[in-house]
Amino acid sequence: MSLAAAAIIVLLKVSFSLGAAGAPPPPDAKEKPRESIYKEAVDPNEILQDILEKHPDINNKMASEIMDWARFGAIQPHMVTQLLMGMKGVSNHTATLCGWKYQSALNALKGESPPPIPYLP
Repeated sequence: MSLAAAAIIVLLKVSFSLGAAGAPPPPDAKEKPRESIYKEAVDPNEILQDILEKHPDINNKMASEIMDWARFGAIQPHMVTQLLMGMKGVSNHTATLCGWKYQSALNALKGESPPPIPYLP
């Protein structure tokens, strides 16, 4: 068994033993609403630009090149990683982290948006 598989098994055992699958909350406990990261509808390109501008290892030239690609249409997180890996001066670690951060931001945005209106024929 690989080390990664063993680590996953241990994490699953610990989470179940701690009650992650858990008992329901007490009846008088109220859930606190989750604080929104993005308060209103946000363009994914704005999120990507924000991530690229804030990263210390990515300069303006690199960010503008990625944003040029993004303006053709919504760019996927794995494409951000691949484009950054192809640039001189960007480590694979930095490229992967930026792709993951973009994916996490898109997932958070998806969770905060109102549910789609069902199509009724």
